[in-house]
Amino acid sequence: MESDVATIDPAGLAGGTTTGGGRTGQRSLLSRAAPLAGLVCWLYLSIVACLVVWVIVVRLLVGWSPMVIATGSMQPSINPGDIIMSGEPEDGGRGLEVGTVITFPDPVRPGGLLTHRITGVNEDGTYETRGDANAVADSYEVEPAEIRGVGRLLVPAVGLPRIWLQEGDLLPLGIWALGTLLAVWAAFRPARKPSDG
Repeated sequence: MESDVATIDPAGLAGGTTTGGGRTGQRSLLSRAAPLAGLVCWLYLSIVACLVVWVIVVRLLVGWSPMVIATGSMQPSINPGDIIMSGEPEDGGRGLEVGTVITFPDPVRPGGLLTHRITGVNEDGTYETRGDANAVADSYEVEPAEIRGVGRLLVPAVGLPRIWLQEGDLLPLGIWALGTLLAVWAAFRPARKPSDG
């Protein structure tokens, strides 16, 4: 007489259950993490796009010129890689107040520009300036006619890739480029259809 009772192999059952459960758990974890990763990528790309568009729109509509800050002399208020949108000085650069951020020719580096803050106004109308991170004021006075721009708006970090490229700092540049490409891929990749099994 044949028996209808099936014989169960405990070892085989344990092995199959562990493998199947592990794969299912991994799929479940990845499926839960994918939307969050996509959201983070979208957030990053949106912030970068908004900042870049903000610079372009302000330049086109208001006429302010963007200038990438290359050094840390104005930290912590202005960091390397930040972009200052500068407007033309009114009244020939005269009458500016203490605390105004101005851009003027660098007397130490011919052809270069400095962006420092006005710390004093002399009786003859010239300005004393100093970088926020510097302990002492600049050793020269700035004539109103020398002012190339007056800081109007600060856009943070958008110019960092340009700084890295100019300085030959390829490691952060490569990490940023790779991360941005991965973010674009993750944000725009088509969603996978759930499997039937």
